[in-house]
Amino acid sequence: MPIVKVEAPEQARAYDIHIGHGLLKKAAGLLERCRGHRAMIVTDENVAPLYLDAMKAQLEAAGAQASAFVLPAGETTKCMAQLERIYDALIDAHITRQDFVVALGGGVVGDIAGYAACTYLRGVRFIQAPTTLLAQVDSSVGGKVAVNHPRGKNLLGAFYQPELVMIDCDTLKTLDALLSLARVARENNYVRPTLTDDGTLTIHDGRHPVVERMLSDNLFVPNDTEMNDGNLRMQIITGPNMAGKSTYMRQVALIVLMAHMGSFVPAREAAIALVDNVYTRVGGSDDLAGGQSTFMVEMSETAYILRNATARSLVILDEIGRGTSTFDGLSIAWATVEYLCDLKKCGAKTLFATHYHELSELEGVLEGVSNYQISVKEHGEEVIFLRKIVRGGADKSFGVYVARLAGVPHAVVARAQEIEARLEANNINQNTIGKNILEKGKRKNQQQDMFEYGRTELIEELANTDVLSMSPMDALNKLFLLREKARKL
Repeated sequence: MPIVKVEAPEQARAYDIHIGHGLLKKAAGLLERCRGHRAMIVTDENVAPLYLDAMKAQLEAAGAQASAFVLPAGETTKCMAQLERIYDALIDAHITRQDFVVALGGGVVGDIAGYAACTYLRGVRFIQAPTTLLAQVDSSVGGKVAVNHPRGKNLLGAFYQPELVMIDCDTLKTLDALLSLARVARENNYVRPTLTDDGTLTIHDGRHPVVERMLSDNLFVPNDTEMNDGNLRMQIITGPNMAGKSTYMRQVALIVLMAHMGSFVPAREAAIALVDNVYTRVGGSDDLAGGQSTFMVEMSETAYILRNATARSLVILDEIGRGTSTFDGLSIAWATVEYLCDLKKCGAKTLFATHYHELSELEGVLEGVSNYQISVKEHGEEVIFLRKIVRGGADKSFGVYVARLAGVPHAVVARAQEIEARLEANNINQNTIGKNILEKGKRKNQQQDMFEYGRTELIEELANTDVLSMSPMDALNKLFLLREKARKL
């Protein structure tokens, strides 16, 4: 550990400047002079969460009685009003001339804490622990202490040498991170968010911080988000493949995360509700080594979320249930929505993207559920993705169109279009499933028949069978299949 000796002959005082890594975590040996004395740590609200506990612990390990006073951050703090608050804290802590004032922070903290030490009781002992580069190379060295006057900076000051300067180079790591965040915010037009404790989450013109930088030819389309702990707890988001559902949900999660880490956010305006956790289930992957399929991994992650999410959480779920059969997947997705919406079980703010359009039926049935869709514009056989989230539910996924864009052979696409048209003509698109689930849920005090759903499905298939367009052989084959299904019920 390098040590620089400073001589101050005019004050008959000399002191050491200790420079090294991790000093704030192993400073007890340097603070032996504080043993048996009181020490008041003066810091600010930015530095306190990072280093105050460590400094206090080291003082106590050295045998001192440590207390702390936290100032607001910024140059405006270096004034007479805040100086008087420090004096009050020193008096309340019974600091004497043999005790210590420890300045933990940047230049503002070092200046005002040093001036307080210089003038309180005509001078008490003083230690500098600078945490910024400028404070480490300039303001903490040489004994310059001062406060500002309304008519000028540092008009009220003195030269008052500390007994010790501890320069922990590791404190510059946080400075580097903050400077990086500041640079990104400046270059990309981020705004300072407001943190709320009333459950309100409002984002105007929110953007995805990564995707918007990757777009070269097209401008990123911003979107608004409005959620709360009441009637806007859950968004059921439908819309075509590739329209931007996942991007929208991820940008909301990233904006919330960035706000909680102290960063500006990519938006025009943002009020971010405090959350205890952000849970995400996005994308698909298997675990071959662990013997888990894509669907098993999806269910395991979903299970973890459902077991741990609270009413203070933000949950992002993308296409839950897609890895299994239609009925199984829809059932799981539906039950998941009900669980997350239930205030007695969870009540988390949730963004739920799905191609199960039947879930749109839950708006107006479950408190807190609202339908949203990513808007598109159809022009002949072409589909234009507008990337804008709007109220309401979508009724088409345009999966065949996306397959064509992906380069699937024309013959396969054409056949898929033919099959899709026939299914829609025969009403085999499951549009009534959601209503059937809700109708069955309304039946009270009535024992449910476990075979009821299968019978309903069979009846619907029979009703939709166009026997007049069949040949006698096709009709017999259809009748045989229906009979076999009936026997299994």
